[in-house]
Amino acid sequence: MGALVSLWGFGPRAAPLAPHSGVRPDARRIEEWLAATGHERLNWKAGMQRIRQPGGLRLDLCGIAKGFAVDAVVRALQLSGWPGGLFDIGGELRSWGEKPQGGAWQVRLGGHDEAMQAPLVVAVRNAAFATSGDRWHHFFADGQRYSHTLDPRTGWPITHSLASVTVRHDECMHADALATVLTVLGAVQGMAFARAHDVAAVFCDRESPPRMTPAWKAHLES
Repeated sequence: MGALVSLWGFGPRAAPLAPHSGVRPDARRIEEWLAATGHERLNWKAGMQRIRQPGGLRLDLCGIAKGFAVDAVVRALQLSGWPGGLFDIGGELRSWGEKPQGGAWQVRLGGHDEAMQAPLVVAVRNAAFATSGDRWHHFFADGQRYSHTLDPRTGWPITHSLASVTVRHDECMHADALATVLTVLGAVQGMAFARAHDVAAVFCDRESPPRMTPAWKAHLES
């Protein structure tokens, strides 16, 4: 999806903190790049730990990058003898053990507009969380709001009313990936997918109260 992400202006920029151009790409260019994208074009050889692309594909690993980094740092800290901790990179976080004074870590999960929804606070000891949402990354063009989350089936940003999805998992990289998947699918299809695959998730919608999967309720202490 790297080419489409860049086409929509959400890829790497010469000045990382520069604002989005606010320009919507031409529909014909979207169709051209959509025809040259897709994970099914990648040849994954598990035994050799290699992945090969036929050429022309541009990979975008942002959907798992922060989660992967969180897991790597937490493993390093655990190997160094840290009995407990809470590590966060831009909203993707992982906890292990207990707080220094004892008890579970209190985690405030975000991604949605706090003016619309009450903060979501959970108590955890050993868990990872990742939130996917468009609160920070979007732009407006001709009165239309365009999210940074693209639907790989269409090449266009998602248009449903989900503000964010938060996923709980043992590993942050998996939570990161699943949160993006559920965000793309939307409230109805996403909830069905999460239930079918026993994903612990909470869906925050701009038009209704948060909805939690059975797995989410079962895993959390409060």
